Amino acid sequence: MTVIMVLLTFAILIAAGTIIQRLRQKKEVPNKVAFSTGKNIADVTLDLGKFPVPGGVFISEGHTWASVQPTGEVKIGITSFAQNIFSRIDGLTARAKGDSVEQGEELIAIRQGNREAQFDSPISGEILAVNENLSKNPSLIKSNHYEAGWIYILKPKNLTQEIRFLRIADDAIAWIKSEVERLKHFLMAEYSQNELVANSMADGGLPTEGFIDHISEESWKRFKSEFLS
Repeated sequence: MTVIMVLLTFAILIAAGTIIQRLRQKKEVPNKVAFSTGKNIADVTLDLGKFPVPGGVFISEGHTWASVQPTGEVKIGITSFAQNIFSRIDGLTARAKGDSVEQGEELIAIRQGNREAQFDSPISGEILAVNENLSKNPSLIKSNHYEAGWIYILKPKNLTQEIRFLRIADDAIAWIKSEVERLKHFLMAEYSQNELVANSMADGGLPTEGFIDHISEESWKRFKSEFLS
């Protein structure tokens, strides 16, 4: 009888442990994204190498960059993170030479198909030059965004005060890493609604290059609000 009671006690403990484990798993579900390939969000990777931050370049939280030239002028463009949105660039709407812009004011709009992303100025100043090569070859923004794909040269107005709102060096790299992680969560949530796209991620990667092609109009609006504002 004693042996039977001991075995019964073990059986009850095992059953209780199983029930508790299942309850814990149910509680954990909201923190993970259901995914048709069986992977959870922790298994999926983004290649951080696709989002470089060159030394000496300041990064804004709207994903534009500013590089202070020896003359004191500032060259401006969009970041690797920003250009990665598009699979191609069909056109852009730029401000004119001589315009004055304020930090955080819309500076350029980039278009792919019927979708457009607006990017704000990282600093205030007067536009001294617009990269004329972009009107003929806007794809330079994707292929060489930190060099030949620059967009404006500005004469800064409040550089000393405004530069402290930008990020550089290790601070910029750490912030980009956090943005990439945030993008991973965003894309997993969006792609998990589309079994065809999810199945293309069987190797554990996310199709980040040109992801504008794979998300709905509502998701596109959410992305712009969460990442580019």
